[in-house]
Amino acid sequence: LPDKHHLAPLLTIFASRAAAELERKLMDEALRDSEKRFRTIFDQAPLGMAVINSTSGQFRRINRTYCDIVGYSHKEMLTRTFQDITHPDDLQADLDNMTRMMEGRINTFRMEKRYIRKDGAFVWVNLVCVPLWWDYETEGRFHIAMVEDITERKQEEAVREQLVSELAESRSRFEMFFRQTPSAIAITTLKEGRFLDLNKEAEILTGYSRAELIGRTTREMNLYVDPAERTAVVQQINKTGMLTDLERLIRNKSGEIRTAVFSLVPIQMGSEPCLLSIAHDITERKRAEAALRERSRQQAIEAELSLLAVTIPDLLTLLNTAAGLTASALELDYCEVLELLPSGRDLLLRAGVGWKNDLIGQARTDMSPSSLSSMTLHMNDPVIVQDLPAETRFSGPSWLRDHGIVSGISVTIHSKEGHWGTLGVYTTRQRRFSRDDVNFLQTVSSILATAIERTQAENVLRNANEALRRLSRQLLQVQEEERRAIARDLHDEIGQSLTAIKLNVERAQRTPDRAARTRIMQDCGQITDNVLEQVRDLSLNLHPSILDDLGLAYALKWYADRQAERAGLRIQVTADPSLPRLPRDIEIACFRIAQEALTNVGRHANARRASVTLTRGTTSVELAIRDDGTGFVLNAVPSPAAGTTSIGLISMQERARLVGGEITITSVLGQGTSVVATLPLAPSVDTPKEQVSQL
Repeated sequence: LPDKHHLAPLLTIFASRAAAELERKLMDEALRDSEKRFRTIFDQAPLGMAVINSTSGQFRRINRTYCDIVGYSHKEMLTRTFQDITHPDDLQADLDNMTRMMEGRINTFRMEKRYIRKDGAFVWVNLVCVPLWWDYETEGRFHIAMVEDITERKQEEAVREQLVSELAESRSRFEMFFRQTPSAIAITTLKEGRFLDLNKEAEILTGYSRAELIGRTTREMNLYVDPAERTAVVQQINKTGMLTDLERLIRNKSGEIRTAVFSLVPIQMGSEPCLLSIAHDITERKRAEAALRERSRQQAIEAELSLLAVTIPDLLTLLNTAAGLTASALELDYCEVLELLPSGRDLLLRAGVGWKNDLIGQARTDMSPSSLSSMTLHMNDPVIVQDLPAETRFSGPSWLRDHGIVSGISVTIHSKEGHWGTLGVYTTRQRRFSRDDVNFLQTVSSILATAIERTQAENVLRNANEALRRLSRQLLQVQEEERRAIARDLHDEIGQSLTAIKLNVERAQRTPDRAARTRIMQDCGQITDNVLEQVRDLSLNLHPSILDDLGLAYALKWYADRQAERAGLRIQVTADPSLPRLPRDIEIACFRIAQEALTNVGRHANARRASVTLTRGTTSVELAIRDDGTGFVLNAVPSPAAGTTSIGLISMQERARLVGGEITITSVLGQGTSVVATLPLAPSVDTPKEQVSQL
């Protein structure tokens, strides 16, 4: 036994060892309690938790939540690595983060990744990795992976992103439509009409730039011709919800009044009730329609004047009637007909409308160089007056200024001696005249010139013999019948068609259904095409333009083909290729003779074939029309002296005579008929001009 000197140190050593053993036992017990608590928390955690070998990726410990997320059992998971269940697209990022954590560059990392479940589906998780900086049972370095299933959230985000993408695409499409559409589009507040946005076409329609309109109201910009109109429009929108095909007048920046068709749709911009306006500028279409209506009315008056020119025997009555119709057609206040007196120094106001009664037949104007009448006659072109008070070219008749005339047109009325006088129309308002207005006035002038020449010709022929008077009466009767036929065509066909168009348009205006209106307007288009075809045929029958444009040979070929189609004939046309363009009167005479002859062939000859031959002689041209029809006995045709005659044959003879030519007609029963016209290459100098003009 140690002595007392050594016992105290020994007891101290034993006490220290006992204390150390006790401390170790207490620590082991605390560690076991801590591990027990950790296992409880680990196994029951609502998050997926796993202990993973940081080097190999092998799962060392997994809780139930983790297994539920990936769809594997606990046993199956212990045979796999985190690389096995990580989506290939996310694996490299996961490994990079793991390397950085093991190297101590980061303490922990968090990432969103995809796992591949056992059933092959993808599951999104929010991963948090925390390292264990000690060896786990000497097997290496480990880390804890904590995962939260965020698949539902990711799906919602994907749906949200898809909606955002679709919204952006829809907005892009709307923006492209809004900016690039050929329609004028604007967005305004419903209450004030304040512009919020507009496209380029709206700038063009209004004449204002986008910067000038944004933030301003329609009232401030004075866009409405009638400011009260917007209030009525808003009330109607509040009542019906939407307006379409609303025709409105818009005043643009320059002050010009434009016509547009609007579609108005109420929309909501945030909390602000707004109005989406889509407009189409139809100003030019409206002007074209108005011009077409005006021209149609003028053409009807031209036809009426043409008829009156041959039916009213008294020249003064005709002139006054023409003056009234002309002023009405052009919607003007005044019309005058001035006659150049035989002295050549003065013009007399023979007829007119709008002037004071004591002026007609009394007022005169001189032919001084500074007068409007002198300028009209010497220029031989229409003289257009835009602003008479500011005019410096001429002084004009005194009664123009006395009546406050501002604008007008003056044209020449020709006669066989040169100038008969002038025809003028005037207004107290400033007006710009169109080409159609000038053409109409010149047409009326030509009709009056024809009527004047006819009157003069009638005076010359008044003392002719009885047979000639009878023939003239028959010719006038034919002209009357032709004009009546024209009038019937205008009334029965064209008039009825125009009435149908008018009724359709009125019906379309009353019809709210767009499809119905489209059908109605399509019907209008078809009727209009028919009217145009009827007018074209009527124009061609009156005078084929091909005769003026291409010459006699082409005109004969055109008419022969047309007549052949109508009558079921075979007609051959042969023209001398060396034949030049003939004088206009000769070409007209040849064409009318051929026209009459082929008409007779189609009506009476019962022929199968016919021929038209045009040959040139030294001083004349020969036109021959032959057929293989039934023929007729020439002696059986009544003579003019008997008071009755074949108008067709006589008209051909008369046309040839008027240009100094002659007609030879031969016919044999059963063998056909031959009509040969020999006409000089120039009209006879003895042929009265008024007769030539009637060809």
